[in-house]
Amino acid sequence: MTEEDSQHFVSLRTYFDTRINALQKELEQALKANATAIQKAEQATEYRLANLNEFRASLADQTAQQATKQELEAIRTTTNVRIEALRESHAAKIEALQRIVYLGLGALTLLQFLIQAGLFKWGN
Repeated sequence: MTEEDSQHFVSLRTYFDTRINALQKELEQALKANATAIQKAEQATEYRLANLNEFRASLADQTAQQATKQELEAIRTTTNVRIEALRESHAAKIEALQRIVYLGLGALTLLQFLIQAGLFKWGN
């Protein structure tokens, strides 16, 4: 091997050593960046899951406070029964009031007739 070949070999070796060191540094930086990205992704996932658990708890509370279909049906039935009872009571009261009004009008008509009959008799 000649001296020129040996210098060429040294320069190639230096080049490859330099290149390998640079690639190792890039790889280390990429691995650090990857680790940082994974850590941030894990934190974001934990935050999202915490919010999701909070939402689930809120939804469970809301669901627990809502009336069931059976409860609403019972309330509707009870309300309809009460409304019907009020209608019947109202109709009975109106009928009684109409009777009183008709009796009062009849009494006034009779009184008017008697007054006119008395005035006619005394007027003659």
